[in-house]
Amino acid sequence: MINEENIHKLLAKYLDNSLNEDEKAAIENWINANEKNHAEFKAYQKLWEASENIDSSKIKVDSDAAWNKVYGKIKQPRIRKLNTWHKVAAAITVITLLSSAVYLLFNQELRTIEHIAEQNKSIELSDQSFVELQKGSKLVYSENFNENTRKVKLEGTAKFVVAKSPKPFIVDAKDVEVSVLGTSFLVEANEKDSLIKISVYSGKVAVKSKKTEENVTLTKNQKAIYDISQSTFNIENSNKQTLTFKHTPLVEVLDTLSKVFNVKIVVNQEAIRNCVFSGHLSSHDVNQIIKQVCYSYGLNVENKQNKYHISGKPNC
Repeated sequence: MINEENIHKLLAKYLDNSLNEDEKAAIENWINANEKNHAEFKAYQKLWEASENIDSSKIKVDSDAAWNKVYGKIKQPRIRKLNTWHKVAAAITVITLLSSAVYLLFNQELRTIEHIAEQNKSIELSDQSFVELQKGSKLVYSENFNENTRKVKLEGTAKFVVAKSPKPFIVDAKDVEVSVLGTSFLVEANEKDSLIKISVYSGKVAVKSKKTEENVTLTKNQKAIYDISQSTFNIENSNKQTLTFKHTPLVEVLDTLSKVFNVKIVVNQEAIRNCVFSGHLSSHDVNQIIKQVCYSYGLNVENKQNKYHISGKPNC
């Protein structure tokens, strides 16, 4: 029977390939029972592999004493060779040195919820935040968040209403991380989609690309669309609005768009100083609006990491 007292010994024997068939089947069932067990096994596997590089002949260690100190007295007779026990003892030495880290890692009680029903599933987290999980989505979270962060992992689509706290709330969603202190927002990170979408309903949200480390900040009624293949963000305003300009210098028009849509626009102001713009701009897509304005003057627009670079000689 597998329990907390003998699991580490059985893991060591499993990695040493010295279990009988029944014991091997039992330990594999334990490993695959849940994500916590699987993660713990992977951690011990790495330590075991690291011990391959340790020259046990240079380590003065009482194998039995090391084993007994960590896991308690062994009741079964020892049948393995001395060099095998040295290997086990070396691994135990490493495990002992990292015991605090291992304890913190595996006492966060990871929980996984995969939602397949049509109706959205509401989940209350330990910090009193709420998650509304949509069909076909999966959420992995800790029963008790650690001292510094509140982190969850999402595959699919979910709305978050985050309780205010000094500790940041982080959503790991495929290629991006969404960080907040207290707000409500929607994350769409479906497995087969090439775009990740984050919509903000209240408060302020920071979104970071894991690949480029680029950060964008969203406020109420804004939406970020992250293109995984291009590693770029596009920002939209959820509420469609109309901006009206009448004989307004193009420099001022671009400055207004930059502030309204929270994006950076890089342009040679001297080149466009004689240009004026009149018209109505009605859209929630900042990319579309900037191109509409610039193309009317024959200017080129390039979006690099949510920064719009405008170039060319204008037809003013």
